[in-house]
This record gives sequence, structure tokens and C-alpha cells, in this order.
Amino acid sequence: MKDKDSIILTKRKRKLAVDPDSATDAPPNVRPPVSVTLGDFENEELQHALDAYRRRMHFTGELSESTEGLCHNPLLLRLVAQAWTGKDLPHNVNTRELWDAYWATMTGPDSKELGRLAIEIASSMRKSRTTSVAESRIANSKSYSRKRLASLVASGLIAARREAYDCRLSFAHERLTEYAFARSLMQAEGDVTDNIQAFLDEMEGFAPLEGALGLLRLRVLPNCIR
Repeated sequence: MKDKDSIILTKRKRKLAVDPDSATDAPPNVRPPVSVTLGDFENEELQHALDAYRRRMHFTGELSESTEGLCHNPLLLRLVAQAWTGKDLPHNVNTRELWDAYWATMTGPDSKELGRLAIEIASSMRKSRTTSVAESRIANSKSYSRKRLASLVASGLIAARREAYDCRLSFAHERLTEYAFARSLMQAEGDVTDNIQAFLDEMEGFAPLEGALGLLRLRVLPNCIR
């Protein structure tokens, strides 16, 4: 993206893992991403942000005490607003339900192929231990088409950065990358417990997989993860 910076928003104080491919292959006019750490909203800040989202996203209903607790995180508040745009908020929603609702909204209820393509992108990243992947790497996947990829980019789920001879794809923010990694594992072929063990073996030294493990704990029996 010529003459523009890439901004990565994160709640993490640690520095994001750097993708060696994008660091070495990006043309000179593409700047590396800038990491910006967000703090939690104070009560008054949350109310102002919530009112602004209500006006823009046109959702109704009140946050339960537990959902409000989630929404002190600026990222999770945005997910709530996007997942329930034009709808009534559920009385209560937990972290897993929030992420699932957001994913379903971004991939579209009428197109399972969009969700499959997003999972194929996540699987390619996970297997190569990177947080981005060249479009040419996923062009032969079963669900790939330029139209579907454009739909994922338009939804905000996938970010695309044009390079000299290709396009580099990443998920829109760090926590979404972790969720997509976890989801790709849950939808992989084979026994989920065996898949998780393989996932644990892959995890060492690759921070996004550590975050994905936390999300997996919300989905499977705790004794499946040692």
C-alpha cells in the first residue's frame, strides 16, 4: 500500500511476531506494520464508545454485567458492535459465543465457502508458522476464488497488502489470527485430541499459537489439553 502505514492494534504488551517473508520480500515502498497497544476503557469511556457504536451500527438492547465486562476491552466492544449490527444484543454472551458470532457475521450466513477459504488461509499460515501468507500460496485451495477473497477483504476479516508480484494476506488483528488458528485446528480432519497434541508440538516459539491455545480451552474438555 503505497505511502501508507499498516497499523496493528493489540491488547498485548509484548511485540508481535515478525513474519520473515514479509520483512524480506516487501518492496521498499511498503513499510512494516506498526504495533499499537490499547488499554481497557474506563467506565465513562466505555459508555461514550458504546453510544457511538449504537448510533453507527444501529443495534439495540442492553449489555449484561458479564458482557459489559468483556466490552471494557476496545477490541471486544467492536466485535460486539459488528456481530450484532442492526440486531438486538443477546442478554448475555461469553467470549466463545462472541467470537463465533463475529466470525459468522464476517464470513456471511449464506456462504459457507467464505468461511472455508478463511480457514484455509489460517491453516496455511499456521503450518508455515507465519502471520501472513502470499495469495499465490492459497490460490490452489478448494475454496479459493478472487471474488471470495475480495469478499473477505471487504468484510474486514482479511487484510491484503499488494507486493511487487503478489498480494500478502493477513487477518485484520492479532486476536483474530489466534481465533482463526484455533478454528482451523477444530475443523481439521482426524481426532481433535490428537490434533491438539500436534498443535502443542507446533506451538513452541510461535506466539500466535499460544493465544490460540487459550481459545481452544473454551471449546474442548480441559483434560484434552495437557
